[in-house]
Amino acid sequence: MRIKKFKTRLLLSMVVLSFLPILLVGLTSSILSERMIRKNYMQSQMTSLNMTDTAIETKVRGIVRSCRNILANETIMGSQEADAGYTLENRNLLEKEMQNIFFDNPDIESVFLLHNCEEIYIYSRKEKMSGVGQRFDFEEMQNQEWYQRAQAANGGEVFIGYDVINTQNTQSLSCVKLLRNLELDRQDEIEGVLIVNVEKNNMFRSLLEDEKTQSSYLIYEEAGETPVVVFEVTKEESDFSDLVIQEKSNASTGWRIVSRIGRQQLFGESENLRNSILGVAAGTGILMAVIFAILSNSLYRPLKHLEQTIIEATPEVAGGISAELMGNLEGRTYAKDEFGEIERRFWEMQVKNQELNERILEQQIAQKNSELRDLQAKINPHFLYNILDCIYWMIGMQKNEQAAKMVISLSRIMRNSLNQGKEVTTLKKEFTLLEDYLMLQSMRYEQRFTYEVSLEPELAEVPVLNLLLQPLLENSVMHGLEPKTSGGYVHVSGRYKAPWIEIRIVDNGVGMSKEQMDNPGYGIRNVRKRMELFYGEDGELKICSKEQVGTTVCVRIRWTGKEGEEHV
Repeated sequence: MRIKKFKTRLLLSMVVLSFLPILLVGLTSSILSERMIRKNYMQSQMTSLNMTDTAIETKVRGIVRSCRNILANETIMGSQEADAGYTLENRNLLEKEMQNIFFDNPDIESVFLLHNCEEIYIYSRKEKMSGVGQRFDFEEMQNQEWYQRAQAANGGEVFIGYDVINTQNTQSLSCVKLLRNLELDRQDEIEGVLIVNVEKNNMFRSLLEDEKTQSSYLIYEEAGETPVVVFEVTKEESDFSDLVIQEKSNASTGWRIVSRIGRQQLFGESENLRNSILGVAAGTGILMAVIFAILSNSLYRPLKHLEQTIIEATPEVAGGISAELMGNLEGRTYAKDEFGEIERRFWEMQVKNQELNERILEQQIAQKNSELRDLQAKINPHFLYNILDCIYWMIGMQKNEQAAKMVISLSRIMRNSLNQGKEVTTLKKEFTLLEDYLMLQSMRYEQRFTYEVSLEPELAEVPVLNLLLQPLLENSVMHGLEPKTSGGYVHVSGRYKAPWIEIRIVDNGVGMSKEQMDNPGYGIRNVRKRMELFYGEDGELKICSKEQVGTTVCVRIRWTGKEGEEHV
C-alpha cells in the first residue's frame, strides 16, 4: 500500500535511514567478532593440542623405554626360563625388580608377560606377583585384532586404546610388543608377548588438568571398521549438537586427538553482543521516530504553507484555459500528496503562460513583418532615384539607344524587386537583378569598370530576403568605383561552405576609412537591420576595406538544404 502523505514518507525515511546504519554496523561487528573468536580459538586450541600431543609423546617414550628395560632385565627374563623354578627367592627378586620398574614409570599399572606362548606372568602394582605361571590360550590370542596389529609392527611397540587382557577394564590401555626368537634361523617365530597396561588418567593427566578451556577432548583410534574411544574429557556444560572441531594426529600411536566445543559455548558472548545491538537499534529507532516526528513537523509547515499559497493564488487558472489544453491537463497523473497538488497547479500556470507567450510571439512577428515592409518600402525609392538620375543623364547626352537599354533593364529590375509583393525571392533572381544593375551602372559610367557575377548552380533556388544584396552592390559602385577614372573592377560571387552560403562583393575601389566602416551609410545600415530581423543569429554581414586598395563585403546565411533539410 502506497503512503500518500509526504509527511509520513519523510518520517519513515528518517527512521529507516537512522535505524539501518546502526543495525548494519551491529551485525557487521557481531560477524567480525565471531570470526575473530573462531580464529583465536583455533589458534589457542591448536597450541593446546600440540602441547597435549607432546605430553602424550613423552609418556609413550617412557612406556617404550620401560618395556625395553623389562626385556633387558636378566632377572625378570631369566626367572622365566624352564630351569629357573619358582622358588621364594626368585619371587622376591622378581618383585623387587618389578617394583623398580613401577617406581621408574608411575604410569604403568600392570605387566603381562607371555613366555614360550604357554604361560603368562602377571605383575601388578597393586598386587604382589599375581598370576605367576598361569596357562593362557595362545591360539585364541592370535585371532585378536590387537595381536594382528602388533604382529604387523614387526617387533615394534603398539599402543592399544583398551586393556587387551581384561576388556572390562575401561580405565587402562595396553602397550603390546611381540617377542621374536633371537636365533637367526628362527627369527620369524613368536616366542612371547609383552603387554604393559597403563592407567589412562595418568597417561592423559594434562587434559584432565586443563581447566582454562571450555573445550571437551576426545582421543580415538581407527581400529577396524569402528573407531575405538581411547580417552574422553567432557565438560559438564558441553553441547554437542553443533560443534567446532580442531584435530591432530599423534605420530607414535596413530591416535587422533580432537578438541570439541559447542557453538553456543564458543559464540555465546558474540550472540549476546548481537542481541544487545539489536535492542539498541530498536530503542534508537523509537527515539529517532520521536525526534524526527518533531523535525518533520518543522519541515512540513513551510511546505504546507507554500501549497496553500499556490492554491489561493491560482483559483481562476483553469477557467482561462482552452478545452483542448484542459483535456491535456486532465490526462496527466499526479502524486496524491502535497507535491502532486503543487505540480498540478504549476502545470496549469505553465499552460496559461504558454498561451500568453504565444500571443506575445504572434504580436512580435507581426511587428517585425511590419518593420520589414517599412524598410523595403524605403529601399525602393532610394534605388529608383539613383537609376532615374542615370537615365536622365543618358538622355541629356543624346545616348537614346543606351537609354532605351537602361529603361528595359530598369523595368526588369523593378519587376524583380517588386517580387509580386513577397519578402523572399531566390538567389538566382537576386543575382539577375544585380547583373542588370551592374549593366546599367557600367553604361552610365561609360565602361569605367568591369564586372563579373557568378553563382554556384545548386544555389539557384535557395530562398533569400528580397533586395538584400542590391544596396551593398550600389554602395560598392557609387562610393568605391565612381571616384576612379578607369580600371575599376567588381566581382559578385555566391558559393556554399557548409553550413554557410557566402556571398562576396569585391571591388578595387578607393576603399573605406576606419571612421566610414564604424559609421556606414544608410544602405548598409538598412541591410544589417533587415538581416537581424529576418535571420537573427543565422545571418552575418562583414565588411573588410583598405583605402586605395578596395573593399570586400561578405554576407553569410546559414543553410542546410544541401543535406536535404530546409534552410534556416
